[in-house]
Amino acid sequence: MSKIILEEEYAKLGGEITSKNRVNIINNIIEIKLISETHNYIRDISKDFKYLFKELSILSDTAASGYDHIDFEKIKSQLSNISFEKQIVLLNYFSRKLKNEGLDNEVVLVQNIIYKSKVKEYSSNICNLKNIGSLITLFPTHSIKNVVLTLLILFSLFCVITSPIVLNLTNLFEFTYHKYSEYVFINHLVNSLAFTFGVNENIELTPVGIPGTITSIIVKVLFFIFVVNILLNKLTELFEK
Repeated sequence: MSKIILEEEYAKLGGEITSKNRVNIINNIIEIKLISETHNYIRDISKDFKYLFKELSILSDTAASGYDHIDFEKIKSQLSNISFEKQIVLLNYFSRKLKNEGLDNEVVLVQNIIYKSKVKEYSSNICNLKNIGSLITLFPTHSIKNVVLTLLILFSLFCVITSPIVLNLTNLFEFTYHKYSEYVFINHLVNSLAFTFGVNENIELTPVGIPGTITSIIVKVLFFIFVVNILLNKLTELFEK
């Protein structure tokens, strides 16, 4: 019975109908396929979603407000019935279509859905090292606020690792200070800032022995991969929006 209804619904798409009617019909097709588990009947359901997202983008662009036409909660619910990988591919496709139509607010909403979907998927198997790595790189690249927060966390970790107490315990580095303040904490904080931004050549952080050298190499490689490659690229992308 469901296949007969699907054939009838697909036949309607071939006629002279408005974009709004096309959206309603393709929504019906998706719902029927999900309920009857006939995802591949006539054509793969992924193509139906792409058709839907294309029509939604056009419809929203011609209306006063896209929010009247795009039910993001319904889209999330429908997509939850297909594989995670397909969800991300389709949502990225939707985001591109909306961006092409100049619907920046809707693009942000879709990107938030993508972000939450990824967090949910990676968190479901947190013991997997790949998922842990994905979560670590996902959080700072989501928004400007997350980028700033991540940089503050990294700087705080640097301050802790290079503090006199920790260095005395680990003996991995020697931190050559410049005296900015009588207070140890403030002096260390200012020296860390000066070292990070390279404003004082006399402030040095020198590795001690093989352990310190290896640690220094690992930190610099991680810094290049994480901060330079990921964060700066993401900052550029966010400011271009």
